[in-house]
Amino acid sequence: MRAPSPALVMSDAQREILESLAKSQTAAHREVTRAKALLLAADGLASTAVAYEVGAVLGGRCCGGAAVSEARSARRGRDGRA
Repeated sequence: MRAPSPALVMSDAQREILESLAKSQTAAHREVTRAKALLLAADGLASTAVAYEVGAVLGGRCCGGAAVSEARSARRGRDGRA
């Protein structure tokens, strides 16, 4: 079994921006969904759980979580840790 990924680390300013975007009724649906996914990842949810929470599931298979994985990869590359 694979070890769980650590929670996505973000600053208070980043969280505030994402929370605003997640509540937006005028932003693109894709951006709202991505903001919600990143917030859930910052709260410690696993990528598959995040995908289910934001509705990125098709036919019982998870087809989302890419934003979370990309954000974690970018963070890892930027400061050398997860």
